[in-house]
Amino acid sequence: MNRNFFNEFRIGITSYKTAFSFVREHNLWAFVWIPIAINLFLFGISALAFYQIGAEVLAYLEAQLLPAERMAWWALALSYLLRFVIYMLMGLLYLKSYRYLMMIFLLPSLGILAGKVQDILHPALANQPFSWKQFISDIWRGLGLSLYCISIELALTIPLLLLSLFFPVLSLFFTLLIILIESYFLGFGVIDLRNEWARLSAKFSKRLIFNRLGFTLSVGLLHYALLLVPILGVLFSPIWACVAAGLGIFRVEGELKSL
Repeated sequence: MNRNFFNEFRIGITSYKTAFSFVREHNLWAFVWIPIAINLFLFGISALAFYQIGAEVLAYLEAQLLPAERMAWWALALSYLLRFVIYMLMGLLYLKSYRYLMMIFLLPSLGILAGKVQDILHPALANQPFSWKQFISDIWRGLGLSLYCISIELALTIPLLLLSLFFPVLSLFFTLLIILIESYFLGFGVIDLRNEWARLSAKFSKRLIFNRLGFTLSVGLLHYALLLVPILGVLFSPIWACVAAGLGIFRVEGELKSL
C-alpha cells in the first residue's frame, strides 16, 4: 500500500464530515427527502417480509421439534432458543439482502442527488437539458453494474463464509475479509453515481474505481458501519454516502484541495 492509498482513505473519511454541511449550504433537502422516502418504504416492506418468513420458519420448526404440551422446562428452553436463532439469522439475511435491494431501487433517486452535487462542483457543466432517454439509459447502466457487483461480491464472500465454518479458528480473519469486500462494493455503488453523471462507460468506471482503492474502501466502510445503526442509519446512510462519495472523488482527483 503506497502513500496515495492512505491519503485517499483519509479523504473518504473526512468527506463524510462535509457531506451534511454541503447539503445544508446548498439547500439540497428536496433531493435528499425523495430517496429517504423511497428508502423508508423499502425498509418497511422488506423488514415485514423477512419477519413473516421468520415467523413461518419458526412455526414449522416448533411443530416438528417440540411436543404439543410445551410446559416442560426443556421445551420452553428449546422454544426460546429457536426464536433467538431464527430471528438472528433472519436479521442477518435481511441486512445483507437489504443492501442489494437498496443498490437497485435507490439508483434513480440517488443518481439525481449525485448529479446535483456534481452540478454544484462543476458549474460550467451544470444546467444540461434533461433527457428521458438519457435518464432511462443511466438507470439500465446502473442496474447492470449493480447486478455485476452483487454477483462478484457473492462469488467472493460465500466461499469465505464456508471457509469460516470449516476453519473456525480463522473465522475472525475471514469475517474481516468479507466486511472489506462488502464495503468495497458499497463504495463502488455510490462512487459510480459520479461516473454515471460524467458519462463514463461501465468498463472505464470499474477500472477507475479500482484504481482508487483506498478511497473506495473508506467510503464503503463508513457506509457499512452506518447501515448497522438501527433505523436512522439504514435510512440516511445511502444519502450521506452518495454526497460524501461525490465530494470525496472531487478532492481525490485534485480538483478541490479543501471543502
